[in-house]
Amino acid sequence: MPEVAPRRVDRRLGLRRMAGVKVLVYDGIQLTKGRLRDISVKGAFIETKTFALAKGTHVEVVLKIRRGGKPTHCRLPAKVVRAERGGAAVVFGELDEQAYNILLEIVRPFEQNPAARPKIGGCE
Repeated sequence: MPEVAPRRVDRRLGLRRMAGVKVLVYDGIQLTKGRLRDISVKGAFIETKTFALAKGTHVEVVLKIRRGGKPTHCRLPAKVVRAERGGAAVVFGELDEQAYNILLEIVRPFEQNPAARPKIGGCE
């Protein structure tokens, strides 16, 4: 009988949203494109193809969003907590009130006014 790998336990406590959008990641040396697989107010998983993010690396994750009909960028300080082939899990650092509120708007469900949710899109 083939051996089955143990199921990985999801230890994230917060609500997360599946994303699949492009982001920029700055590690202090280079600015590189990645793809956001999912995001929560606590962190995200960033898929990468051309570079490796080492565990413990401090980065800045840049999201391009539309808020109030206007394009803007949201810069989020983060630290790589898990690195694997093809991507890295990051936990967000200390966020100012505006960045935290933007993350809440992206992640939490909007029962009252779904049209008010900022759109997240690719960073050029």
